Amino acid sequence: GEYFTQLSRRTLMRLMQATKEGVALEPTPAQTAFIQQTHELELLDRLVRDGKARGALLTYRTLQEPFKSDRRTQFLRFKAATQLEPGGAEQKEALDALSSDSKDRESDSFLRMNYFAQAGDFQSALTDAGTFARELGIDAWILGQMALFHHKLGHTQQARQIIDQAVELEPQLFEPHMTRMEIASAQSDFQAAVESLSRGDAIRPFHSLVRFETIPEAQGLIASAEYKQWKQERVSESRTK
Repeated sequence: GEYFTQLSRRTLMRLMQATKEGVALEPTPAQTAFIQQTHELELLDRLVRDGKARGALLTYRTLQEPFKSDRRTQFLRFKAATQLEPGGAEQKEALDALSSDSKDRESDSFLRMNYFAQAGDFQSALTDAGTFARELGIDAWILGQMALFHHKLGHTQQARQIIDQAVELEPQLFEPHMTRMEIASAQSDFQAAVESLSRGDAIRPFHSLVRFETIPEAQGLIASAEYKQWKQERVSESRTK
């Protein structure tokens, strides 16, 4: 909201200053258009921040050029579309608009990776994850994403190798442990899954396991003897503290 507000104020201040100096300065068509669109631009930004995606997209459609195709506006549209329907057509249109004339390869590959993952196109997500890694370098988080995409594609051995590399690279990062747990659970390696769950719990303790135990992908692990033993031991430890 501040970006649009600052530009609007700058435009209005120039016009007011000219009036004080006795100059009959008519606003240019671009200035007039901007002033007229300021409210809608600020409203769009506020609706996105408030999570009111449907209203944000309706507001976006009222905008005129060049504001409608501005990269900042398209990014707000992309965020709203992501809130409303991850992986949907509106999100893809906004993503294409963002990428069409952009030189920010890192941001674009990151956005595309997330879009394709949400759309279930894990091969394309993996491709963009590779682009992102080449641009910014390898870290545990991006390795975790790549491992997850390989897992979704059925590349069992690659997924396990990459996620083990991520955990070794940054053992104090929570997300790779959770990804390793998911991959190991899918492979019925419940001992490894419990180890990852335990390490994740040590980094970012679960206040309750109730929500975790509703996750569909975790049901095989939850039914395992390894998980039940870990849970019992966890409860016993919490009572002694």
